[in-house]
Amino acid sequence: MPKLPVLSGSDVIKVLIKIGFQHTRTSGSHAILNKADKEKGKIIVNLINL
Repeated sequence: MPKLPVLSGSDVIKVLIKIGFQHTRTSGSHAILNKADKEKGKIIVNLINL
Protein backbone atom coordinates (compact mmCIF):
# COMPACT_ATOMS: atom_id res chain seq x y z
CA MET A 1 0.00 0.00 0.00
CA PRO A 2 1.49 3.40 -0.97
CA LYS A 3 2.16 6.00 1.70
CA LEU A 4 -0.16 8.99 1.96
CA PRO A 5 1.21 12.43 1.12
CA VAL A 6 2.03 14.81 3.98
CA LEU A 7 -0.16 17.92 3.85
CA SER A 8 0.26 21.14 5.79
CA GLY A 9 -2.60 22.63 7.75
CA SER A 10 -3.06 25.42 5.21
CA ASP A 11 -3.33 22.85 2.38
CA VAL A 12 -6.02 20.98 4.30
CA ILE A 13 -7.94 24.22 4.90
CA LYS A 14 -7.86 25.07 1.17
CA VAL A 15 -9.32 21.66 0.30
CA LEU A 16 -12.01 21.86 3.00
CA ILE A 17 -13.07 25.33 1.79
CA LYS A 18 -13.43 23.96 -1.76
CA ILE A 19 -15.83 21.23 -0.54
CA GLY A 20 -18.10 23.60 1.38
CA PHE A 21 -16.55 24.41 4.76
CA GLN A 22 -16.15 27.98 6.01
CA HIS A 23 -13.21 29.19 8.09
CA THR A 24 -14.94 30.43 11.23
CA ARG A 25 -12.04 31.48 13.44
CA THR A 26 -8.48 30.73 14.48
CA SER A 27 -7.63 29.93 18.09
CA GLY A 28 -3.90 29.78 18.72
CA SER A 29 -2.48 27.30 16.22
CA HIS A 30 -5.86 25.70 15.41
CA ALA A 31 -8.26 26.76 12.66
CA ILE A 32 -11.95 26.02 13.24
CA LEU A 33 -14.07 25.34 10.15
CA ASN A 34 -17.85 24.84 10.00
CA LYS A 35 -19.92 23.26 7.25
CA ALA A 36 -21.86 25.90 5.34
CA ASP A 37 -25.18 24.07 5.71
CA LYS A 38 -24.54 23.24 9.41
CA GLU A 39 -25.35 19.52 8.99
CA LYS A 40 -22.12 17.93 10.29
CA GLY A 41 -20.66 20.23 12.93
CA LYS A 42 -17.09 21.48 12.83
CA ILE A 43 -13.53 20.45 12.02
CA ILE A 44 -10.45 21.64 13.90
CA VAL A 45 -7.17 21.72 11.93
CA ASN A 46 -3.75 22.10 13.54
CA LEU A 47 -1.76 24.73 11.64
CA ILE A 48 1.71 23.66 12.84
CA ASN A 49 3.68 21.98 10.06
CA LEU A 50 5.22 18.58 10.75
